[in-house]
Amino acid sequence: MNYIYTTLLSAVIIFTIGCTTDNKISIEAETKPQQSTTIMISDQQFESSGMLNGKLSKKHFDKTIIVNGKVSIPSKSKAIVSSIMSGTIGAIDLIEGQWINKNQALFTVTNIELIDLQEEYLILQSKMEYLREEEIRKQKLVAENLIPKQELLLSQSEYLANQAKHKTVAKKLKMYGVDTNNLSINKLNTSLTIYSPISGYVSNINALRGQFINPSTEVLTIENKSMIYLSLNVLERDALLIDKGQNITFSVTGSLTKYNATVHLISPKVSDKGMVTVHCKITDVKDLIPGMYATAEMTLESYETNALPESAVVQIEGENNILILTSELEAKSNYEPQVIEVGANKNGYLEIKNSDPWLDQTILVKGGYYLVN
Repeated sequence: MNYIYTTLLSAVIIFTIGCTTDNKISIEAETKPQQSTTIMISDQQFESSGMLNGKLSKKHFDKTIIVNGKVSIPSKSKAIVSSIMSGTIGAIDLIEGQWINKNQALFTVTNIELIDLQEEYLILQSKMEYLREEEIRKQKLVAENLIPKQELLLSQSEYLANQAKHKTVAKKLKMYGVDTNNLSINKLNTSLTIYSPISGYVSNINALRGQFINPSTEVLTIENKSMIYLSLNVLERDALLIDKGQNITFSVTGSLTKYNATVHLISPKVSDKGMVTVHCKITDVKDLIPGMYATAEMTLESYETNALPESAVVQIEGENNILILTSELEAKSNYEPQVIEVGANKNGYLEIKNSDPWLDQTILVKGGYYLVN
């Protein structure tokens, strides 16, 4: 009996000791302090640092895209200058970048063919007068039955053939810039003068004095950059949201200057790569040169959403956070950081994408940077 009592007593003591040990472990685990993220700000610190509380507010933002393009020039403002006659270049006193007015002389081309053509014109003109007189004389003779009518018809045929050839040569000379009204044997043009078809700047000079050229030779180019425009490549889905007359801003490679332009024409054709060409009229073409590559910012649509000032968003361990007011005590306030997702930026305000949990919360909108840095 004593043996049973001793055994039970030992078991009770062991059980009691075991329970006591478990309870101690449990209490220690529950009372172990955790790292707090709460930021405490005294009222004095709040005022002296110029801090400010606020709430989420509705702001307008724009959905924008960045597209690439090129400064271009329309075909009507660009002219490739060549000679309609083969020959040797004579006087050419031009430099690239020089301004040229429409109908201003550019260079001359010399070719013996031009002299031969003028000689042929004068011969045909004098012969035409003789043939006309001969036709009139034979008309009288036929009327008097002195010659057969066939001779009159032959004279008329020679006159008409000479007249046709005379007009053909005259048109050729006109194309070469020769005034046939003032042409005489003592006043022949020895060279063809090439004039500028448009006003603009000289570029791409490809010939020198004394060089022989053909009609296919591109001697130089004239470009009028006052009509240059911006050509942009836009994705098909984005092009549907662009409107004619829409304002855009752009910059060219190597420059920080911002230029303004207006959408002038949206191409109805989609390329094999799913791109649509958008042509824009540039407001101020100063300092821009055709061929420059450009990057433009285009607004597709506007929307309203919840936003906070930029100063309300602070960086904590590489993440965007806002500081939410959790409690106000005597002479101090507590703030709790909350990770947020930001969107567009406009006029000093940031779009807050996951704003629903904090719609009615008080937020530190100014001064938070100095608390976490």
